[in-house]
Amino acid sequence: MAQKYELFVRNHGLIISKTTEEKIEKSIDLDSIQEWIDNLHHFDNQDYENFWHLKTEDVEGALNSILNRFKNIFAAGGIVQSVDDEIIMIYRLGKWDLPKGKIEPGEGVEIAAKREIEEEVGVSRLETISPLDNTYHFYFFKNQWIAKTTYWFHFLSKEKNELIPQTEEDIDKAVWMKKVEVEEAMHNTYPTIKKLIQLFRQTH
Repeated sequence: MAQKYELFVRNHGLIISKTTEEKIEKSIDLDSIQEWIDNLHHFDNQDYENFWHLKTEDVEGALNSILNRFKNIFAAGGIVQSVDDEIIMIYRLGKWDLPKGKIEPGEGVEIAAKREIEEEVGVSRLETISPLDNTYHFYFFKNQWIAKTTYWFHFLSKEKNELIPQTEEDIDKAVWMKKVEVEEAMHNTYPTIKKLIQLFRQTH
């Protein structure tokens, strides 16, 4: 069970943890979570990074309590690594990203992740190494806030085939990147992706 979650709205993050966090703009508890919800439009329009903190002994319960207040959608994707330690990144809507997409009704999360990767970049026959941390982000769509949970996996591709970007999904480029190239791409990506890759590099 995770001891810490980070929920993102563009550049803003809400950290849910048992311990005290550094570089926090504001601390709240679960009883005052409505204050955070009331600020979502503000967070969605700010162009700087900041964090609020919700300190609680029941981290999992707090996360579920927040998610249950929103319409939820679920996606799956992966960090696809080659045998020479390059990973697949896609360039979509002006940002570097990882291949992922919505889970179909009745579809398992790992199967969905492999399907989305094959559809978005043309890579199949992936070997599953391990699940990674989920990511959570919120966005405003059709007059309501959506909570999106993405399930991530670490996959190994033993064949480093040419990638085929799925242009109908607004993917302009799909490339194998060396570690130094990934680090450069992190200057133009989403906070959830940056956090996921940072954690991945710490443990792999």
